[in-house]
Amino acid sequence: MNRPIQKIAIIGAGALGAVYGSLLFTLDRDSVFFIADGARREKLAADGVVVNGTRFPIPAFTPEEAPTADLVIVAVKHRQLDEAIAGIRRVVGERTVILSVMNGIDSEERIAAVYGWDKVLYALSLGIDAVREENAVTYQNLGRILFGERDNTEQSERVRLVGDLFRRAGINCEVPPDMVRSLWFKYMINVGVNQVSAVLGMTYGALRESARAREMMDAAMREVIAVAVAKKVDLSESDLEEWYRVLGTLGAFGKTSMLQDVEAGRPTEVDMLAGTMIAMGEQYRIPTPVNRELFSELKRIENEKERGTMTISRTVDFILELDKLKSVTRKNRSKGSDRYENSAEHSWHIAMMAYSLQPYARTVLDMHRVVGMLLVHDVGEIDTGDTIVYATEGWEERKAAELEAVQRIFGMVQEPQRSFFLALWLEFEEAVTPEARFAHAADRAIPALLNLANEGQSWRENGISYERVIGRIGPPIEAGCPALWEYLLGRLTEENEKGWFGEDR
Repeated sequence: MNRPIQKIAIIGAGALGAVYGSLLFTLDRDSVFFIADGARREKLAADGVVVNGTRFPIPAFTPEEAPTADLVIVAVKHRQLDEAIAGIRRVVGERTVILSVMNGIDSEERIAAVYGWDKVLYALSLGIDAVREENAVTYQNLGRILFGERDNTEQSERVRLVGDLFRRAGINCEVPPDMVRSLWFKYMINVGVNQVSAVLGMTYGALRESARAREMMDAAMREVIAVAVAKKVDLSESDLEEWYRVLGTLGAFGKTSMLQDVEAGRPTEVDMLAGTMIAMGEQYRIPTPVNRELFSELKRIENEKERGTMTISRTVDFILELDKLKSVTRKNRSKGSDRYENSAEHSWHIAMMAYSLQPYARTVLDMHRVVGMLLVHDVGEIDTGDTIVYATEGWEERKAAELEAVQRIFGMVQEPQRSFFLALWLEFEEAVTPEARFAHAADRAIPALLNLANEGQSWRENGISYERVIGRIGPPIEAGCPALWEYLLGRLTEENEKGWFGEDR
């Protein structure tokens, strides 16, 4: 192969296939085509793909109709690989190069077993945050393709030609010296982030801010490192930090492919990720408890879908369970009323408050997450009841009881909603993200505002001093919405002189 690459076939028109196809189509609209069959081919032929809002009418051929290509990009799911290997048979010619951007560490070997290593290059896609819905794909960060021979101490001619094509098309690419190590690095990432994101229902932004998610990812990826070292692959702890550097570049609202699969009701790649890890761990006598737990949870999610147990009746049961929040009485009375508010009213009130205060936030916020956190943050009170925010004893025990409660209540709904609700609740409790801090500010402020409207009613009834109020609600409100705290502090100081506070008990 010593002439420029002119014809490119892509099998797999998912997020990666669509993005790379759009860039190659922009370079030369006659150079690229999809391979697909049945209804999928018909839809691609009629609609093309939409990437970041632009439609690309990339041709689509059946495996029987497709012409010979200089380059074949394999971008299917692991479970579809055998079908894809058969589907590219007509397009593979004497000088064709096959490049797989799939997750996992064995797709090249399986392709080479059919077409030979003289046709196959190693490759992986890293750092792209594409999300697909039907034929529409969006992304903020293109990431890069790492590709090459097994050993790239000296670049081969076919590597040089593929790199030249990618650069002309605007596809960021890199040729690492050791492609096997690079594949294992990507595999380590997939085992950590894909599986954890799917179980917790978290976007890249939420994963960045969640201590719990990082703990789970670290533990899963350390199991990969242990197996890699046993197989004499050069992975180490420093690769974890490199991954978090990559994570920091991804769009906050982007989702892993596995989370997208869970949300769409498609089978996941858990067998290729945790399943393979468990098998390799047994082979090398290396414990893999975290991957076993992730495997079990993801299989439960998949099996639940297959059994058809995700019925609307479960959702209705959950909705009626939430009605119990109306019976949880809080310590504040409604403005100008003798009636004490309930926790359901409180949740609605602060959700509206957060939307209203959005112009005073110190940064741009994802208000859907803010409101979501405020709607779920007190659901555990169905089991535990309400405790006044100024309580000083038993706080850790109470939070442990609330966690147990929300796990029960959110467990009434199907995946991915269960994990989505729980992730929102945990994000609020950790109070790390800007959205969580803003939500905390609203949650702590509204009881104070009601007290100011009711001449310190709950402060006087429960013996809460001015100093205690300032110390308890000041730091979280100031951290989440400084403008709100500036207003409140002035009001609190002013009303302190009127005797609206109690004596500490």
